[in-house]
Amino acid sequence: KQWYQRRVAITAGIESVFVLAMSSNSTYTQSTARFLYVQAKLATCSKDRRYQTFQNLENHLKLSLDGFLALTHARHVGEVFYFLARLYDEFGLRDDRNKCAKKFRNFHQNLTVHDPL
Repeated sequence: KQWYQRRVAITAGIESVFVLAMSSNSTYTQSTARFLYVQAKLATCSKDRRYQTFQNLENHLKLSLDGFLALTHARHVGEVFYFLARLYDEFGLRDDRNKCAKKFRNFHQNLTVHDPL
């Protein structure tokens, strides 16, 4: 019961910050907020609802990705592809996982060629 109450409080905090961030006119802020929102929601949902939660939020990841692509933030694009690949793997969606993993690898290779650490 105590964990449930904490989860409710955390979710309420996530929701309020997300709404605030989405009121920004900045594509970067909105894309980052969407990505972090999905990560936080998945981290706080129960394991038996994780796939359903992902399905409900998958569009936020795609919109986040579109925003980062429009801004040409390759590092963030790679992070979203990596996160999606891990989720698709977790849910047994092999074809989607492979597509995202390939895109992540391409972005990562491109990033290290143009922006070495």
